[in-house]
Amino acid sequence: MTGQDVDGALARGVPAVEVLTDYVAACRALGHPTAEPGQLHDAYTAEDGMDLGALDADCAAVTAALGAVDEAVRLQDAARAALAGAWQGPGADAAAAAVGQHAQSSALAEATLRRVADTLGHLRDTLWQLVSGKVAAVQDIEDRAEREQWWPAARAVATGAGAQDTASEIVDGKVNPFVAVAIGSEWDDVMQSTRRSVRDAYDAAAAGISADPPGFGVPAAATTPAAVAAAPSPDPAPVPAPAAEPLSAALPASGLGSGLAGSGMSPGGTGLTGIGQQIADLIDGLLNTASDSPAGDPLDLDEPDVGEPDEDRAGPGDEPDEPDEEDDEKAADGDAVGDGEQEPTEEEGEPAAGAVDGAEPAAAQTVPPTPTPVPEPVPAAPAPLTAPVPEHVPEPPRTPCEIAADELPQAGD
Repeated sequence: MTGQDVDGALARGVPAVEVLTDYVAACRALGHPTAEPGQLHDAYTAEDGMDLGALDADCAAVTAALGAVDEAVRLQDAARAALAGAWQGPGADAAAAAVGQHAQSSALAEATLRRVADTLGHLRDTLWQLVSGKVAAVQDIEDRAEREQWWPAARAVATGAGAQDTASEIVDGKVNPFVAVAIGSEWDDVMQSTRRSVRDAYDAAAAGISADPPGFGVPAAATTPAAVAAAPSPDPAPVPAPAAEPLSAALPASGLGSGLAGSGMSPGGTGLTGIGQQIADLIDGLLNTASDSPAGDPLDLDEPDVGEPDEDRAGPGDEPDEPDEEDDEKAADGDAVGDGEQEPTEEEGEPAAGAVDGAEPAAAQTVPPTPTPVPEPVPAAPAPLTAPVPEHVPEPPRTPCEIAADELPQAGD
């Protein structure tokens, strides 16, 4: 920028403003309705401090960037031409499309920088013209007055020094009509017009810089589809409810022996509570049947033909068979199918026969045991699975069935 100094331009019009201020003060001293003398100085220096040099530097920086972009656009155009001549095929078409998108973006950037540079340059020139025009208008207003005669008279009236009569006549007859027209009309129009034009120039520049040109934006190929960008995250998998604590884990080690008492088995049993209870009920029914029979004929049955003795049949001195694991598994299967109602098998009847034969050896040798209907066992109440069994649980009272079941192995002794 050469010579676009706002403060320097305003300084050139300060002498004219001082003369006009004295005119207004003299008229006001004589009682004429005028503005405040200080208002003239305030209105004139409204643009004081405006730095058009900084605005010019910004314009130069944008212009330099525009030159670099112009060079890049030129190189891209040359590359596109070389690519089209040296490469053919689908890959060349894709590369040419990508380079074309870059060239389009570069062209839009070039247009934007050029528009910004033009806007800043136009703002700089407009502001300078407005300030210079205001200074020139003030100087022209002051030049139309008869400064050699009017200014000394106005100063004499304003300060009260010198010949007041002559000075007052000059102020009343010549200065006051000039002030009413030049200051009250022309001066006011110049000041308001300059202030309004400066504001409009800044608003127009801001709007021109912030607005995007038509078609400016990121190429469509570089955008992310909305469906991908806005895809919701999958819902977290539901947390499974904690499994119920196994009964075996809830029973303490110290209560294992007493916990099997209700099953009719000794502490050395298998540990299967349901199977043991079923066997205990079966033995209890057999014992009740045996106790109700007479001693000479324990089962009150007709004697069938005696054949060859079975090797598997229990003798007088044999110990009754203990229920093995196979019997336990069969009893468990029967427990799962029905509600505990099952016909006793031949193997299940043998321990009872052995027990009766042990009490009456003579009858056991001649009469083979026949399966006796067993009373329906009462299903035992299932043990609670939710509340753990506390340690050192006192042993519940023993039932007659349990006592009989424990005494059963001693019947053959």
